[in-house]
Amino acid sequence: MVHKRDTTINIPTSKPPRLEGWRERIDKAEKKGKFLVRDTHAATSWMKCACGERAKLDEEVDSTIWEDKYGEMMTPRANKLGGRFPSCIPDPRVNTRLTSADIKMARDTLKKIERMRHLIKKKYRIEPPAEKREKKLRKSMEPL
Repeated sequence: MVHKRDTTINIPTSKPPRLEGWRERIDKAEKKGKFLVRDTHAATSWMKCACGERAKLDEEVDSTIWEDKYGEMMTPRANKLGGRFPSCIPDPRVNTRLTSADIKMARDTLKKIERMRHLIKKKYRIEPPAEKREKKLRKSMEPL
């Protein structure tokens, strides 16, 4: 029996990753008329909010330093959107009913987070090994 070799090539697309978990939470909240308390808690945590989830999807950062330096690692725009995101997820214990404006603001902010090219500052990003080798080679060939 001859096994065929897998010759598929993963070509990166320009489409940003979709945060389906947060999309589902927003859809459920729209149907129920409120967010769950755990949604509010997740939105206020850098590790679980939309920016944190998006940064983890990109795998741009070493997860061992993520918990200690998350605020300083984020780009200014990511910090701004990450700071705005919790206000888009109102606490059900305080807010009695969600409005269509609340849902729209949550979806718009989520789309902006999904469309960001980089959430992590360059000095904290993990470079693929091939890119590191190319940089070292280029640097070694520079005139003194």
